[in-house]
Order: sequence, then C-alpha cells, then structure tokens
Amino acid sequence: MNKAKFSDFNLDPLLLKSLTLCEFVELREIQEKTLGPLLKGRNLIGISQTGTGKSAAFAIPTLDYLLKNQKKKIPFHTRVLVLCPTRELASQIQDKFRFYSKAFSPKIALLTGGAQKKKQLQALERGVEIIIATPGRLIDLIKAEKVFLENTETLILDEADKMLELGFRKDIEEIIELLKNRKQTILFSATMDEGIRNLTKQFIESPVEVEQSGGITVPENIQHVYYAISHEDRFECLRSILKRKSVQKAMIFVNTKKMAMDLSEELEKVGLKNSLLHGDLDQKNRDYAVRIFKKDKVRYLIATDVAARGIDFDDITMVINYIIPSNAESYVHRVGRAGRGDFSARAISLIDLDFEKESSALERIETLLQQKIARDDNHRFSKN
Repeated sequence: MNKAKFSDFNLDPLLLKSLTLCEFVELREIQEKTLGPLLKGRNLIGISQTGTGKSAAFAIPTLDYLLKNQKKKIPFHTRVLVLCPTRELASQIQDKFRFYSKAFSPKIALLTGGAQKKKQLQALERGVEIIIATPGRLIDLIKAEKVFLENTETLILDEADKMLELGFRKDIEEIIELLKNRKQTILFSATMDEGIRNLTKQFIESPVEVEQSGGITVPENIQHVYYAISHEDRFECLRSILKRKSVQKAMIFVNTKKMAMDLSEELEKVGLKNSLLHGDLDQKNRDYAVRIFKKDKVRYLIATDVAARGIDFDDITMVINYIIPSNAESYVHRVGRAGRGDFSARAISLIDLDFEKESSALERIETLLQQKIARDDNHRFSKN
C-alpha cells in the first residue's frame, strides 16, 4: 500500500513548494491521522510521543490556514499561539515552522524566559502571525500589555502533559480564558492522564481524538541494555564506556541539576570534555551547550530531563542513563534523542539492583515498553 503524500491534500501551492524544497513528501502516521481533520478546522487531541512527527502534524495545517486566509498583521496581536513547556522545545518548534515555510516567510515571535525581552517586543511591535511561547513569559507580557489574544484564531498546546507536570496549569487556564475568539484548539500529549483529560473537557469542544498506534514508541534502531553495577563503580563504569572508540557521540542523563554539575566536573578532571545542560542555565549558556555539542566540539552532553524533550540531534549513537529515571516515560523521552534517521544507537542504563528505587524503575520501564531490557555483563564492572 502506497503511503499518503502531502500532494494528495489540497494544500496551498506555496506550502507544497516549501515541503518539496525540504524533501518532505510522505506523511508519517500521526500526520496522516491528523492532517484531514485539522485542515477542516476541527479541534483535535493527539496522543503521540516525541520523534513521531507531531510538529509537522500541527505546523503544516496551521501554515496552510494562514496562507489561505491572509489578514493584515496587528502589532502585539497574533493569529496563532503555540504553548509549550520549555525554551528548547519552543525554539525547536520555531525552527520547524520555518523549515516547512521555505517558500514564504510567516512572521513568528519566540517568547521564552531567559531571552532578551527587547528583541521579543520588537518582533511583536512589527506584527506577527505566530507566537511560540512558554506560559510564564507569555503571562508576563500579557500583564505588561505587550501581548493581546482577542484576535487569536488557533491555539496549539504541545507536550501538554509536561506543562502540567511543570506546574503551568493555572497559567494555561488563564491564557485560554483570554482566547475568546479562537476557532481551533489543538493539543498534543504523550499521555492521556487525568490531568490532561480534565483540561480537555474544560476547554476543548467536540475534539477529534487521535493516537499513535502501538502506544509508547521509541526508534526501532535503538538497542536497550542495562549494566548491573555497584554504586561505587558507577563513575568508573561511565568513564570506561565513554573512552570506547565506538562511542562517537553520547548524551548522559542524570536526575538533578546538582548531579549534572558534579558529573560534568568529574569528567573534565579525567580529560573527558563535555557540555552541560540543565534547567537553571540562562538562555545564552543553554544555546552554547547545545551548539558546541551539535558542532562536535564536544562528544558528550550531560543533561537533566529538561533536555529530554524539545531538542533534536540527528547523530547521537548512545544515550546513557547514569541514573535511571524513576518515571518510565522520562526514559522514553531520553532514549528518543538517539536512533533518529538512519543512525543506529545504544541506550545503556547503569543500575545498582540492590537499590530498590533503581530496580523498581527498571521494571516500570520494561512494563511501559512492553519488552525486557537485556542485561549486558560484557564489562569489568558487572555485579553478580
């Protein structure tokens, strides 16, 4: 059976030209399920993991609507509002919108904390069609009367579960209350838990519900293993892994900012240069950390879970859970940073099975993935 193509839909010619320029031809599953309803203006709830193509699922019909329904831009107003949990994800979504609009130039404002307000205000004053924002910064600008939402037609909530997890529910509700004239609401989430269900019942009328088949998905070309080690050997085990010639580029995940800072310092002491990414870095340092890793100036990026969502790297060959996450879905988001495109990758979790917290976390991850994670004893730190 032939895959659906974007040319099968009645998309604006400029949008089709843009998609052709970026060699974006065939639809992925989540796009095929959502494009039809969204082009018809339906409200939609999409349950989909990171890396499944959901950014295109909402960006392409949104761009099509703007092209077919052009209006004069009004300073400090927007026609489309995209809310997302982190600065990194907001920046990535902006890149996606620009990528899919190579043949035209929609006006976009990126409103996130940690960045200079001056540039954001200049963009808003010129007039924009799309605002991509984190809730906190948007609320600040609304209260300062620098953003007005009465002309907003489309609301997109991306990774809504993460926004609720980070405590943004009150902000989201406050923002939505200002969107009195919106015509379409689109929500994407990795899960449909009680919090998301309550939010959708409260604010989304008669939505189409779409779910990526197969539930939790991770790239197929990732090999999942764990090393059973003693806690005392954890650092030396990591060090030995990173010194292997086969490890070209690795992300190393920990659970807290302090763990990330301490580990980065310890690796630097033994000559393993790395980049560090955690939630308390300002935007300049975040951008620098990502940039030097992407440009291969360092081979290792140490990150907390704030980086597990919203950052794409095309060439990571390994993800290492230096500390296994207690939340099974965090594991999925972590390992989803690797194995993209044609790259094969390995996900290694360092686990001391004597710690009930770690052994229980492993069981939860296996349950979520619906597969056993193989134990690998082919290293000198293996613990019986």
